[in-house]
Amino acid sequence: MRLGIHLSVAGGPMRAAREARFLGLECLQIFAGTPRTWKQKPLLKADALAFRRAAGEAGLSPVVVHAPYLINLGAGDHALWRRSYLALASQLKRATARGAAAVVVPPGRRGKREREWGLERGAEGARRALDAAGQGAALWLENTAGGGGHLGGELGQLAMLLDRLEGLP
Repeated sequence: MRLGIHLSVAGGPMRAAREARFLGLECLQIFAGTPRTWKQKPLLKADALAFRRAAGEAGLSPVVVHAPYLINLGAGDHALWRRSYLALASQLKRATARGAAAVVVPPGRRGKREREWGLERGAEGARRALDAAGQGAALWLENTAGGGGHLGGELGQLAMLLDRLEGLP
């Protein structure tokens, strides 16, 4: 078992890597930027490499990035759904640049639509994000409380999503 926590990147991801090392952690979860807005600051190559180095020197493995809260792979609104899977693709690319193993994202909210529809929509959004991102960080689906049309509130729902994503990284 590896011990880690989600640390704030206020002050920069480098600070989070140093804090994790100070705390004696073995793995780390961070946000790649602000979790409450669509717009993300550009990721400079030098910053990504510096974070990789700091995380490596601290022995942090895996490093995982949590996707912004706005991403909704189960959205019924086409514009929101498209924006969500494109934002997730961007997060996967940013995570790869930082040397992160994966991006964690909840499957989304289907609203009042049928569960099967939401699962198909969520899987298709994840598939499009992974295709757009190319090789690199994996996608990890996060369980949710499941209320209010949220997907992933039961392990069975996560299993159904994984079945629909078979063959993808």
